[in-house]
Amino acid sequence: MENKKYSLADTEKFKELAAHVGGERGIRLSSALADYYERIYSKELPEWFARLYDKKIGGFYFSNSARDNDSLIYKGMTFGLLPDADSTWQTLITLPKLGLTFGKKYSKFLPEETKVKIIAFLKGLQDTDGYFYHPQFDRKRNEEKIERRSRDSSRAVAVITALGALPTYDTPTGIIGDGILANGERVKKPAAPSNAEESKAEKSQAFYAPFMKDKESFLEHLSSLKLTNNSYSTGSHFITQQPEMVYRDKLLKKEGADYTLYGLLTDWLTENQLENGIWDEKIDYGSISGIMKICRLYSAANVMIPRAEKTVRTAISVITSDEEVQSITDIFNPWVATNVILSDLCKIGGEEGKKIAECIREELIDNAEALIGATADKLSQFKRADGAFSYPKDASGGWNMGMPLGIKGLDEGDINATHLAVFAVDNIYSALGLEKFYIPPYGNTDAQKVLDIITG
Repeated sequence: MENKKYSLADTEKFKELAAHVGGERGIRLSSALADYYERIYSKELPEWFARLYDKKIGGFYFSNSARDNDSLIYKGMTFGLLPDADSTWQTLITLPKLGLTFGKKYSKFLPEETKVKIIAFLKGLQDTDGYFYHPQFDRKRNEEKIERRSRDSSRAVAVITALGALPTYDTPTGIIGDGILANGERVKKPAAPSNAEESKAEKSQAFYAPFMKDKESFLEHLSSLKLTNNSYSTGSHFITQQPEMVYRDKLLKKEGADYTLYGLLTDWLTENQLENGIWDEKIDYGSISGIMKICRLYSAANVMIPRAEKTVRTAISVITSDEEVQSITDIFNPWVATNVILSDLCKIGGEEGKKIAECIREELIDNAEALIGATADKLSQFKRADGAFSYPKDASGGWNMGMPLGIKGLDEGDINATHLAVFAVDNIYSALGLEKFYIPPYGNTDAQKVLDIITG
């Protein structure tokens, strides 16, 4: 393979990838990926990530504008700008994928002092109800947006446990808290309730949404939702609350239930799937985003999505479509859906499923140049002046899941979109069955810069 002038990745790795795939198509694939890296990754990106960290607080900001401004006005209300749990989780899981942790997990990369600070920051966000709330968000609005609350909470817990600690209070996902507050003190135990059993039942019920109470409540909730031509919103509604639903099913099993909420959900999804293999009449970025959410629900339930081959081929079809992109998920979601369904075909699709997946993966490799090139063309439209990526195409969106996190309309990237941009190529490797050959775009020199900035 011709040696490209390329400074962000080890060209020998690209040669190894080409040799593994073999022949002319291996060279085309490797060249397409090297070109993708050159166009997407910038020398400024590692430092951009590192400078989002607030050493005094112990968390990462959503964007530069979130870091550099005290507040913003959103829908007539003033919101403070502070680090948040979601941005912290997204940064920490993205750094290793970029090659910015010396090949280690982020829990092994960060020094002890930094880990203690991050743990304290996140533990300080948890309420006695087990959920995590941000002081810069309106509490009532956060409670109403249960998807946002669930995502913040699951990601805060993921970081806390990865760093070797536990949340303070028991969580809605079954994690038992350690009773230690952010300042290191132990929680003061309240006086014993007059009716311990009744109190225990009330506490247990507070841990899940009312529609998860029992079969009747869940089915009634399903009947109230619109799925056809609304698959993305409905799929997102369940995927963000997935950890709570899994834990609720465990409790229901202990109570002797002969059903699972997850089983009721996948049955409902299957019953409402259209003949075209998706849940929308029109095939476009929006409907494929719905597939991305729904296929992950099936995957988590260890159930093969119906019409799998038709569904995955539909997802693949939009990767090279000429539909104008509007948000970065238009690029990310088709690759995730493709990767998840092909992976499940191999794991739980039986011998026939494996054959289908292998056949499609060969087709993807044969057409890799066009697929990867189209992905780079579309993704480059979201690249901003700071080397990061924005969620909408033309400028920063300033929000994430209904909450304001940064200034809207600036030529800047944000952590949510940049995280998706980085994991888009990760899903490309996996969809092609080449995850073992994934090439991080940065190396130890940049990793040291990141560490120096975070700890400096």
